[in-house]
Amino acid sequence: ATAAAIDREGWLHTGDLAVVDEVGRFRIVGRIKEMIKTGGENVSPAEVEAVLLSSPDVSRAAVVGIPDDRWGELVTAFIVPADPSATSVDLEKLEALCRSQLSRFKIPRRWFVVDELPLTGSTKINRAELRRRAMAASQ
Repeated sequence: ATAAAIDREGWLHTGDLAVVDEVGRFRIVGRIKEMIKTGGENVSPAEVEAVLLSSPDVSRAAVVGIPDDRWGELVTAFIVPADPSATSVDLEKLEALCRSQLSRFKIPRRWFVVDELPLTGSTKINRAELRRRAMAASQ
């Protein structure tokens, strides 16, 4: 894996996505392998999650791609409501928020409201588990 990560010129390819600010500082904004490919377009889960998290109705959000025969992958959102006693979230309101801030192809096509997001041992969102859950629900 190390040999595959270092190219002929000695550059280390970590798989991280980063942006550079006006003074040259880098900020990690995601991972290449998490990029969702839908209808020939790339969607950054972090971008969609930021929009979802801007809603006062959302405590946590995670976005993954699930396989789709027509589009390649479907943008799929998992939402934890801000109100722990809430059994649902107004998904039409969240979709309208997404429409107002994102390109059409970035808007989630599948929505899941959950009590909590699964975490890995290092407390990161377990996106593989979310994909499995979404795919199981789609069958």
